[in-house]
Amino acid sequence: MSASVSSSGSAAVSISGNRFVIVGGASLVGSATAAELLDHGASEVVLFDISPSARKPPSPI
Repeated sequence: MSASVSSSGSAAVSISGNRFVIVGGASLVGSATAAELLDHGASEVVLFDISPSARKPPSPI
């Protein structure tokens, strides 16, 4: 995975073709982030969460 740094000092990571792990993936923000990553070409998104709702199978995105 390559990252470029903008003049403001923030790193921009290419999404397309890369793999991502989202900690807190069962939350609204986590699941929405996963959907956005997949919509933008991520090859794999893994959701990790220890909340009780995370024990249920995820609904398809």
